[in-house]
Amino acid sequence: MKKFLSILLLVSLSLTLLVGASSAEESFTFRGIPWLTTRADVKDKLSGEGLKAWWDDKNAAIPDWFQTWSNINGDYTVSEGGCNVAYHGASVAGYTADVNAYFWFPIVEGRVQRDPDLAQFYLATYEVTGIDNMEPVYDDLLTKLTSLYGTPQAKNSDSNWTNTIGSLWTAEDGSLIWLAQYTAYGSITVKIWYAAPKTTETLQALETQIANEIREAEDAEREKNKTNTDGL
Repeated sequence: MKKFLSILLLVSLSLTLLVGASSAEESFTFRGIPWLTTRADVKDKLSGEGLKAWWDDKNAAIPDWFQTWSNINGDYTVSEGGCNVAYHGASVAGYTADVNAYFWFPIVEGRVQRDPDLAQFYLATYEVTGIDNMEPVYDDLLTKLTSLYGTPQAKNSDSNWTNTIGSLWTAEDGSLIWLAQYTAYGSITVKIWYAAPKTTETLQALETQIANEIREAEDAEREKNKTNTDGL
């Protein structure tokens, strides 16, 4: 009996350690905005909160969440795959932050729908601003996020020019929060990333579809000009 109880205790401790890297939250959202909300509706909500848009790219290269571990600006993987709107003046956990909101163009009936107002919200960032000493900011936000969502998974990386310290929370539906501190050339940047479920899979499908449509257009143009010998 004692041996059985000991084994049961070890199993329980192991499960606790495994679950510790994930959150009990069903889903994470950014400022309460549901994922895949249209760009038009997200803009209305954020402007209604008093945020000031300073950048609105309606045909942007958009980043893959998992390509951002060691790059302050994101590693842009899908050219002309959606939209990006940037804001000043957000309040988060006692800080002022810039916001970047990203939207992908949906695929409907096998074609990419390039209407900016119907592009779907899938990724957002806070970048803390207005702080001279950024070193304590990461620890402060880590404490606050941990109090809300539990113990995160460490997610750090290094590149030739930047060191990244990160903490990752994963909700039950696969949505993510990643708190990151980037140190590059003596300068510190602190960001919080929020990502929709299945971000990478959706962007991979979008990238493939965009490439297919480009090839189709090139093939059609070549067929149209197959007897064209001008300038030869």
